[in-house]
Amino acid sequence: MVKAKLVYRSCATIAVEVLDPGHYSLGQADWTQNPSGPTRHNVFSVSNPCEFPSMDTGRIFNFRITGKGRDDCAICMMYDNPPVKKQVIKVITRE
Repeated sequence: MVKAKLVYRSCATIAVEVLDPGHYSLGQADWTQNPSGPTRHNVFSVSNPCEFPSMDTGRIFNFRITGKGRDDCAICMMYDNPPVKKQVIKVITRE
């Protein structure tokens, strides 16, 4: 399991910050959602957003990498500068 925090969520993007130093490589080194926002570190986009549970930004949780997510998920067409690195994950526990 990998410890992480939900740092951004919109209809188009779910951004997760990896909190476990042993797994920082799952995310990209630096990411800023907008020019006036904070820079986050070790962040990735969730590639299977329809399988990601509802939770508030800032929530800490544990996840594992899974093989492949659903590919029939509809999301909005908004572009909001998501992290380039992407992962398919399953949330295991929430704090």
